[in-house]
Amino acid sequence: LILNLPWQQGDTFGVSFVYSNGALEYVGNQNNYTFYKGSEVALGFIANGVYTGTSAATGTGIELTTGWSVTAGLEHYWTPALRTSLYGAYQKYEYNDVATSRVCTASAAQLNLGLVGGASTCNPDFSVWQIGSRTVWNPVKNLDVGVEVIYSKIQSAFGGSANLPSVGSQAAGTTYNITDLDQVAGMFRVQRNFNP
Repeated sequence: LILNLPWQQGDTFGVSFVYSNGALEYVGNQNNYTFYKGSEVALGFIANGVYTGTSAATGTGIELTTGWSVTAGLEHYWTPALRTSLYGAYQKYEYNDVATSRVCTASAAQLNLGLVGGASTCNPDFSVWQIGSRTVWNPVKNLDVGVEVIYSKIQSAFGGSANLPSVGSQAAGTTYNITDLDQVAGMFRVQRNFNP
């Protein structure tokens, strides 16, 4: 849904809702979510389904995963050449009990999950929420100069510790404490469009 607002020409408010069972790319990010901070990690695995058979002879079932998201944004034109957007999003991903069990047993090795310790909790459900702002200036036609800042947080149902593959300066097999983590990212962009 997109609504035109009465403040300035071009001002809009938009909102969208997506629900999916077995096609999580429509919900949000097409990649897994993983944030690292020192010896801490937040995990979010995106899979359209989880294969529940142990071999072709013992079963070929696939348990579909579920996800939904809501996104909203507001764009305001300060002048015809200067505009600012404020936006936010929430995404939720859920695995049913059968899929969770499979991820937490044989599939754990394939995911390089390596949960360790009796206190580890294996639950692939997770959510992500984000809020951000972007300002774009058009000094001349077809030239965008902009800056964007976004805050993101992963809320993982995993808990305890995990041995994960190498990341940056951390060697493979490093033990990480699984927790919820956030990050702030920024981008400066200059874009020239050559469309007629």
